[in-house]
This record gives sequence, structure tokens and C-alpha cells, in this order.
Amino acid sequence: MGLHRVIRRYRKKGGPAALRYVWRLQKNNLIRVANLVGPARRQCPCCGWSGMRFLDYAGHRQNGIICPGCGSHPRHRALWAYLADQLARLDSGSTILHFSAEQNLMPVFKRRDDLHYVTSDLKLKSAMVRADATRLPFRSNSFRMIVSSHMLEHIENDRAVIAEFARTLTPGGEAVVMVPTRPDWRTATTREFGAPDLREGHWRLYGGDFTQRLRASGLEDRTIPTAELACAEACELMDDAIFIARKPLARVL
Repeated sequence: MGLHRVIRRYRKKGGPAALRYVWRLQKNNLIRVANLVGPARRQCPCCGWSGMRFLDYAGHRQNGIICPGCGSHPRHRALWAYLADQLARLDSGSTILHFSAEQNLMPVFKRRDDLHYVTSDLKLKSAMVRADATRLPFRSNSFRMIVSSHMLEHIENDRAVIAEFARTLTPGGEAVVMVPTRPDWRTATTREFGAPDLREGHWRLYGGDFTQRLRASGLEDRTIPTAELACAEACELMDDAIFIARKPLARVL
């Protein structure tokens, strides 16, 4: 979070909240020192860091989730763990589309220099292709894999984006999707806000019924609980979900 944004936020929240924020920052400094001498119980696949404890997310009151090495969150580490295995299985020459590409995930794609890796975003200047995700400028059946992490909640018409996933995936291709989920996401339904929330700009908070939106575009779905990944404990993963949406082999759009 940038300094100006922090100042604006805590002017609104008041003195006590600002003091708690400063305390958590100082606590993180103590954690960094402890990581130099303590046992290495935690590790980050994104950058190779290992240490006793992850840092607290000072602005959100979440403890032990931020990597001191690369700043990764649990969702980044979960995606890395899943993608590292899946990317190794792709045929040479396969094309991948990565939306709103996170810097700490890019190295996992660069392990394979025989893959075609494309990044896209509507606003990010670093994106290879500046595009509206509801109207992608790509031909149908273009991508063997699409990766989208915490993007759909920022878009009012997320169903239009999912339809574009279905159109641009090759038959047999998969979209790897993560979205913010409710604590009881397995049984909860998606909560629509009706407008972007003021704090994060999210239109909704998803439940397990997100899979119905994938199926509505003709995609086959499966859900991988991140807590069941092999690195869940060492990587301090949260109880979250990776949604896999596969385009059927017989489907040609």
C-alpha cells in the first residue's frame, strides 16, 4: 500500500486505528529479526524464502501471511504450487494468458521458455496487451491456459469475462481462477453488493456457487481447496479455493 493511500485511510479511521497500524509495522520488524535466528518453519515457493514466520498484513489485521522476501500472499503461494506442476505438463508451444499478472508469479511461467506467455490488463502499463476482459481482442481457441487471480470481483459483468474464457480457450484448455471467497465458501452463496465497495472496489464476495457461473458458459469445473495442497502448512495457506474451468474437447466456439 502506498504512503499517500495509507495516510488517507487512517485520517478517516482516526488515531486509535493509526496507532494499531504503526504497532503492527513495528511488530513486523521484530518478526524479521526473529526470522534470522529462529527455526525455518515456513517457506515461500515464489522466491525461495524460508524462516520462522511470515509477516503480518498490517493494513488488514491478518497475522502471518506476507512473505518477507517477495511480499507474496497465501493466494500467490497456492497458485505457484498448483501452476508449477501444471505448467510442466503443457506441450511445447502452448500459449498462456495471464490477467493482471502478479510480479511474484511471473518466474513460474519463465521456467518454460518454450511456452508463449501473454499478459493482459485494462490499466496496467506493464501488460503486454491492454484489453477489456469482457471483450478480448484474441481469436477463439487461442489459449491452452488462462490464469485469473482476484480479477473477476472488480468487474461488474463477470459472466461476460467467463464467456470470454470459454471462447478463447482451446478445446481441452483450462482457466485457473481464484476469487475472494466467503469464510464458509463451500456452502455459502455469492454475495452481490450492487456497486463496488469503497475499500477494495469489489462488486461481490463469492461462494461455492461460483462454479455455476463457470458451467453457464459451457465449462467443466472442479474445485481445489488450497488447504489440501501439499505445501499448505509450510506456505501458510488459507482456507481458499482454486477453481479450474476446462473447455470440453468437443466444444468449438
